[in-house]
Amino acid sequence: MEKRKEYIAKILEYEQRMLEHSYYLIRMAPPFSLDIKVALESFLIHVRNIYDFLCEDKTKQNDDLDFIDCDQLPMTITLPKKNSKAEINKFLAHITRKRLEQTPN
Repeated sequence: MEKRKEYIAKILEYEQRMLEHSYYLIRMAPPFSLDIKVALESFLIHVRNIYDFLCEDKTKQNDDLDFIDCDQLPMTITLPKKNSKAEINKFLAHITRKRLEQTPN
């Protein structure tokens, strides 16, 4: 059990570092550049990964690691309005009219 917790801690540290670095890249990239788009997608992926780990979610797969694997209780995290997990997933995985409107060339 302790080795699994150490492994989970390393994964969470990686997710946090990637989240922080993508945020840094977003702030440093020129507006509307390809770099900012790549950094934004990376940021959202790592937000989603951390959110999925910390929060109770009925859509998890059997092999997903989460708070239960660390003997912790789930957290309640309220994402900003119009930035729900479903909206993040849709933005990352689907080509939509709304995404086209929000993404200048």
